[in-house]
Amino acid sequence: MIRTQFSALLFLVAWTFAHTAHADVLEYYDAHEFPQAAAAHASTVDSLIANGSVADAIRISDAFLADNAELLQSDPLLYGRLTANMAVILSHATEYERASEAFDKARAVIEPQVGPFDPRLVSIMTAQGLTLMRLNRLPEAEQELLHAQHILHRNRGVYTLDQLPIVEQLVRIDRRQGNTPRADKHQLFRLRVSEQAWGEDSEELLPILKSLATHFTYQGRIATLAMDGSESTYRTIAFRRALTFYRRAISIVESQYGPNDLRLVEPLRGLSRMRLAQLARHSRAEHALERAVAIIENDPSTDLTDRADALAELGDLYTLTSDDRSANTYLRAWHLLTQSPETANRANELFGTPTRIHPKVPPVIILPRKPDVAQDTNAEPFANAEYTVTASGRVTNVEFVDNNVASSQLRELRTSLNSSRFRPRIVNGELVDTDKLFLHQIYRVAELR
Repeated sequence: MIRTQFSALLFLVAWTFAHTAHADVLEYYDAHEFPQAAAAHASTVDSLIANGSVADAIRISDAFLADNAELLQSDPLLYGRLTANMAVILSHATEYERASEAFDKARAVIEPQVGPFDPRLVSIMTAQGLTLMRLNRLPEAEQELLHAQHILHRNRGVYTLDQLPIVEQLVRIDRRQGNTPRADKHQLFRLRVSEQAWGEDSEELLPILKSLATHFTYQGRIATLAMDGSESTYRTIAFRRALTFYRRAISIVESQYGPNDLRLVEPLRGLSRMRLAQLARHSRAEHALERAVAIIENDPSTDLTDRADALAELGDLYTLTSDDRSANTYLRAWHLLTQSPETANRANELFGTPTRIHPKVPPVIILPRKPDVAQDTNAEPFANAEYTVTASGRVTNVEFVDNNVASSQLRELRTSLNSSRFRPRIVNGELVDTDKLFLHQIYRVAELR
């Protein structure tokens, strides 16, 4: 009876790792090993979680552990695995403190039975690492993940693919800790592992190449904002790497599927965004996206919405680069969508009201202290502005209708609004100005005096 119920609980590990933040953790147990008799119990607990009754699932699992406490002495390995399953359920329920304690307990029971380098510890340690990340205990999370990776290296080799989910989490920790060199090192190691497994020209590399290109584009953008001597050098390296990875991805698709395959659209879009972030010549960003749009327009499997969305994206890029072709590109998208009643709603979504394209959302501005004009009230600092978006997507006629911040802050906000770009509104096939748009600008105070 005990082993039947235990097997049912084991079923939860695979389910939980597939449906929570632990989705990329290696599965700890093999569901095919469960006996037939466990199906009913497994189905009950699985249904509870699927239906949102996680508290009941925890209660049932907790009671089962209590009822079988003697296993700690008679079969500690079994008891440790039961505890690990309980930790997984707790983590699914976002009870991360309890989950972390349960993972520690499970490991403390299992490790003496199997040894410190047994592969069966890897998923417990990886799940614990993710749980610690949720708790923002990043140094501890890093040590758990590095230990799990070390076990995999000892048992399956330095280039085992099984470590890739772990390395991905290490990158996230590096980013959150601001350790750019180590994040880069881990990213490049992910690629090396993948190349060892599949070869340098394999289609299997495409997700990794995309991830690396996105990573280095982001790092290059951050370095652009800092832009001192050392950051300028790193910025050049980061963008050069991003360009290399996008080009490799494009080359792999072209060699296997030809120059007009839809699989090229995603890396071409990424390349365009990278070129724009790089502050390179606008034509380089435009050329990549123009090619992606041409592929979408000429592929018979795409529909009107696909083509119009691609044109709207290209029009947005033209607006950002002050290219006069934006107007005609937007109108082409609008005319495509208004050909059919089925796509008219999409036309209204894209062009029924001005859409902010840069920055995507109004920034939250941090003030060093609360403004003097707001000292005598409990109100947070704010500014309400009205403005016009022109048919070319630019902002004019900024007027402040209410505020409690200093004049210098209003001047900066006016400058920020004037530098914003929007996708303009289209009415009856014409780009039009839109007046009386409203912005409630949020300010946050770093220090209250």
